[in-house]
Amino acid sequence: MSDGMAAPLLLKNFRILGVQITFADPESPSSKKTTLIDKSSVLQFEYREGLLNQFVSVTLQIADTTSQLTDVLVGMEEVELVVQDYTTNVKYEFREGTPNGPLYVYQIHDKQVMDTGKVLVLELCRKDALESAQQRICKKYNAIPAADLVQDILGNVLKTTKQYLDNVSSSLNKLTFIPPMSRPYDILVWCRNKYIAKDQKTTASGGSYASAGYLFWETYKGYYFKSIDAIAGQEATQFTYTTGTGLSGSDEVYRLNSPQFPKAVNMMMDFDRGFFSGTVDFFDTVNCEVVSQPYTLKENYEKWTKVGENSSLPQLYSDVLDDRPTRTMALSYNDDLFLEPGSEQNTESKMLFKETVSQSIQRMGVFSNTILTANVYGNMAINAGDIINVEFSSADGKVDKTYSGRYVIFDLTHLFSKREDKLTTRLTLVRDSFGV
Repeated sequence: MSDGMAAPLLLKNFRILGVQITFADPESPSSKKTTLIDKSSVLQFEYREGLLNQFVSVTLQIADTTSQLTDVLVGMEEVELVVQDYTTNVKYEFREGTPNGPLYVYQIHDKQVMDTGKVLVLELCRKDALESAQQRICKKYNAIPAADLVQDILGNVLKTTKQYLDNVSSSLNKLTFIPPMSRPYDILVWCRNKYIAKDQKTTASGGSYASAGYLFWETYKGYYFKSIDAIAGQEATQFTYTTGTGLSGSDEVYRLNSPQFPKAVNMMMDFDRGFFSGTVDFFDTVNCEVVSQPYTLKENYEKWTKVGENSSLPQLYSDVLDDRPTRTMALSYNDDLFLEPGSEQNTESKMLFKETVSQSIQRMGVFSNTILTANVYGNMAINAGDIINVEFSSADGKVDKTYSGRYVIFDLTHLFSKREDKLTTRLTLVRDSFGV
């Protein structure tokens, strides 16, 4: 079990410590007015982050018995919010002077009118997300590595106050490209399958680069632009969750409730997706030439740094898979835009763009091969991108060797409702192989 949570099971494991909204004063539109919200009027709190989410978001359902708040909210109001998980003693602060800063209302919906007042739902995000939605970038990036691109997007353009410099995997290659009036966040998403990290060279691959691909996401702690191999190879957190039936008392904190594997095996669909093998046709827009780059999962799978302990494909897969491409994809490119000058001559430290893209297709596709969803006792000490241990019990009461083991938190939602008066964390977990 974990040492990261308090020993006693707290019945009230979560508190909203403060909510403050600043909006335009209806009596003086040129000035602002700040109102403290009664914490008991917050009917529901929801916080979300995930590996495919560009930014964190918060949802508040508020009961307004006076209707004074409902009538003045129009969007873009500033919200300062402080909440605390008392089990792990972790506090989330969204207010001036903190790295995350205050939140802003970007959507208002589900308004209800009742005899006792009104209920409405506010969708909130940080200032960075609003800045990214409003800005467009159209300039040339010349031979830029991953760390420098992240610095320009997050530091120079968005001027974020959050940590990011220590959360970037150093890239082997550099990109030269001109984004076509793109949003800042979207540029980092576009680059995910075009960078190869220095940590994607493994002993199993004989010293060659057999993997590629990054993910870009935000958590409460900071921004991340990391290679999939770096995510898969990190140390697990101290938290171990189990489905054992003998849990009681404080051990309930570590129970994995309602676990499900929503993604079933579908070989026909996997063939259509090019999951096992395929071909990428690269169309050179300058020379009007097409170069085909084949790839096969069987060739590279054992060479990757993986989340689970089983380093090889199931034997049946190995028996039936061959080099026949089950999907053909097309991508336009030209050497000036996508390849660092001289990369063709320096094969030791540089990779061709075509090889990087084909390998990232395999790596990113396999990363979420196994998907597990479950609810756990509220835990704000874990974040998207963390690895946790999961233990399933087999029929003989021992640990199941197939589905137990390490999982990456793909996304999570912290949910508190006034009715239940308890924080619950909903998890989507993924991994690329079986076994403990």
